[in-house]
Amino acid sequence: MDEFLDMFLPTRCALCDRSGSPVCEACLSSYSSEPLVVQRSCLTGFALADYSAVVANMIEQFKEHGQTSIFRSFSALMSQVFLFGLKAANLGPLERLVLVPVPSRREASLKRGFQPAREIAAPMVAELRRSGTSVGLVNALRYQREVLDQSGLNIAERSANLAGAMQSRFSLAGLAVVLIDDVCTTGATLLEAARACEAAGASVKFFCTFAETKRKLAT
Repeated sequence: MDEFLDMFLPTRCALCDRSGSPVCEACLSSYSSEPLVVQRSCLTGFALADYSAVVANMIEQFKEHGQTSIFRSFSALMSQVFLFGLKAANLGPLERLVLVPVPSRREASLKRGFQPAREIAAPMVAELRRSGTSVGLVNALRYQREVLDQSGLNIAERSANLAGAMQSRFSLAGLAVVLIDDVCTTGATLLEAARACEAAGASVKFFCTFAETKRKLAT
């Protein structure tokens, strides 16, 4: 969708509104510090940024307005988050290491016309392969039942809403999985994705997200 729009509209930076690219070099450089370590229950992950107002606006443009080129601009930085996680997890070059995007709800996917986590993961894989890291992309997960939009739910409600909601389309036996998503809030979605992957035989090593929000949701 964004490629079609770019044919008719000038490209502007999603962060500072300068013309020239979806995210300009100056703004990209502001996200080049060491990734954030994120812990959700027994699952460890890594995020590129805090969930600030600027990041929230950028993610809204990406998810709700189809500006998928934004996260192609961040592919190199997100790849660095992955490599940081790989080192922190003490993993070597695993032959069967794969990225698994966290799925969106069916209603949201139909409305947007794409799956946000897949749009983040695909350029990451391309970038990692160009730099010599052997990694695959497996779109394994799906929802096996309807779930509510998480945004209006508290921590306990989010966990209950997602419990047992995901499944893998096929066996993941023998694969080392790194989960990919856009934002980590309470971690309920990532924890359910990890459960579904492990139920299919995978070993989930960690997750990577663009942002982490430390917002506290009332229980």
